[in-house]
Amino acid sequence: MKVEPYTIESIIHQLEFRSSDRSFLEYVNLEYSNTIQREYLEFVELIQVEAPNGDEKIIMYLSLLSENELIRFLNYPQVSAVFRNRNVEIEKKISYLTLLLCGELAKIEKLPDGYFCDNSFTPTYSHFIKYNTSKSGFELIELFLLYDCLVVDFMSNVSTNEKDLKNLEFSEMDSVYQMIYDSLSPIEGTIPFEFILKLQQVIRVKGIMRKHDYMTISSSKFIGQIDLFSSHFDKVTTEEIIEALIHESIHVLLDKWNYFNPWEPQFEGCDVKTIVSPWTGNKINLAGAFTSAVFVWYGLYNFFTTCLEKKIYDEGRVSKKIDFIKSGFKKLNVDQSFSNLSFDGIDHLKYQFLSMQKSVE
Repeated sequence: MKVEPYTIESIIHQLEFRSSDRSFLEYVNLEYSNTIQREYLEFVELIQVEAPNGDEKIIMYLSLLSENELIRFLNYPQVSAVFRNRNVEIEKKISYLTLLLCGELAKIEKLPDGYFCDNSFTPTYSHFIKYNTSKSGFELIELFLLYDCLVVDFMSNVSTNEKDLKNLEFSEMDSVYQMIYDSLSPIEGTIPFEFILKLQQVIRVKGIMRKHDYMTISSSKFIGQIDLFSSHFDKVTTEEIIEALIHESIHVLLDKWNYFNPWEPQFEGCDVKTIVSPWTGNKINLAGAFTSAVFVWYGLYNFFTTCLEKKIYDEGRVSKKIDFIKSGFKKLNVDQSFSNLSFDGIDHLKYQFLSMQKSVE
């Protein structure tokens, strides 16, 4: 693949959703994958040094994957997080990764004889793996998959620090799955549709044990996974779902780019410097959340403007979203946001923000 001198302007161009050229997205995915592979090799060296008694099974498991299978496995959101997180003890990483490997090897029918993998799921929760004792083998049950590549995960566990979340009832899953499909189908085959599928792997869906809540989250911890939470999915609109998918996919693009080519501002106190978002009114971190937000809202503006032009989705709801985004850009004060700050690339970043603001106005 030809490697261009991609810059922050490349991201802005991508978020216009006008060009069908996918080379930039392919470049970002490839460079991110290459970075994860390097982290993986460092991890293998580390476990051979720090955990010589616990590495035999995991090294054997990893060796069973072909090159392409290994690359695919390493890029799963839950798997890549193992290598990027340097704050977890090596023994815990080995234990968790062995569990993920067990599920993956069972899925591709490469788990060795004599190694029993109890009923479990594949790493992305695309399939349930059931061990059939009478056949002494595994049965693979496909769960919720969109377009053969985008997993809708209803089955993953709710962690101990997610006390407000709950799994949906089985009776709710089909309708929510259909809702997500209905949000994607109107743009099937378009540039934004391909944008989502190239960046997202998993949509994790959970209920919230609070009334009138609907929220979406993506984090740099699980890159390629979007969390979709609601206490009332029956009241969530198609436009809200597609907005979430575009919104969080832009975050994935920015997170991947930042991982192998850091672009977010770095300055003294950058982790505590906050600013009020001109869109939501929430106080957010300037160095990460705010700088990403400008790109996110710019991309959403271009997406919904195209939807309005092509009469996709409800015209009234789309128009309200465009007005909301334009209002935020009108309130955006770039110079004031970065006042009294100094970091490499500040003038260039401010220029790009002003350019996006002018484009929206």
